[in-house]
Amino acid sequence: MIPSRRVQDIPDGSLPGQCRILCGRCFALDFPTFNETNQRFRFGTTEWDVTSNPMSWGAKNPRFLLLGVSKGPNQIISVADPAKHSVVAFDGLRETITEALRLLGLMRHDETVEQKIRPTEVDWAFGSVVRCSLGTVDEHGKVHKTQKVVGRWLRWGKVIAGSKNAYRPTTASYHLDWKRSCFSQMMMPMLPRAAGPSQRLKAA
Repeated sequence: MIPSRRVQDIPDGSLPGQCRILCGRCFALDFPTFNETNQRFRFGTTEWDVTSNPMSWGAKNPRFLLLGVSKGPNQIISVADPAKHSVVAFDGLRETITEALRLLGLMRHDETVEQKIRPTEVDWAFGSVVRCSLGTVDEHGKVHKTQKVVGRWLRWGKVIAGSKNAYRPTTASYHLDWKRSCFSQMMMPMLPRAAGPSQRLKAA
């Protein structure tokens, strides 16, 4: 069974490791219910849905940290099943990412992303810029979590960089910068083994 860890219990300077994360920072809750607690906000003409289901994979003190944007349509299918936790990260993209990392010299020819997504991994960690899942809400109230949603989120830099103008009628604390909030909660301070700028530049 995959463990669940509260963000309050994760030591400073450490990533969560391979687990579900119980984080209510952006929901004004100390104990959110995984994959059930959610909230909606309007940004521009689009209504967005954020579901509390942050997850983590791999090392707690990695040398390399690979981040996606948010959970896409392939990943979201397996989120609810604890037995499929290891399936979620970069599902459908692992072979392509492996080839890219080999090309950059960050993985040997006999290594794969598939091998690295494991609780015992020491060098690689995996996650996303915003670890909760994002979706858009249509006129019928149905939530869509598709590649188009992630693409729209990427194009709308303001949604990533800061939803300070977002509106949620129930609490003023909703005016948050999602990217900064998630980064400061999940990945600060920087990890001592993470590659510095010179190493990243050399690899690129």
